[in-house]
Amino acid sequence: MIASILHLPAGTPEADPRLREQLSRMPGLVSYYVLVPGEGVGERLAVLLWESEQDLDAYIDSDLGQQVLRDNPRATRTIYTVEQMK
Repeated sequence: MIASILHLPAGTPEADPRLREQLSRMPGLVSYYVLVPGEGVGERLAVLLWESEQDLDAYIDSDLGQQVLRDNPRATRTIYTVEQMK
């Protein structure tokens, strides 16, 4: 499993609900979480778990993946291999 963590700096606009819905239907996406600070203001993290690196690559190369990057030019992405412990 592969994790993609998208760091969205404070001030980054919320994602369009339609884009979130499209993303949730991407092939190979296992889970999708958005971490929001308790007070609701500040930086956010989008945590996406993918079945494989190929699924993540397909998303990044897709029109949707490119649109997310265009909409969030200050966002940064870090990729991790997931070792499930529990």
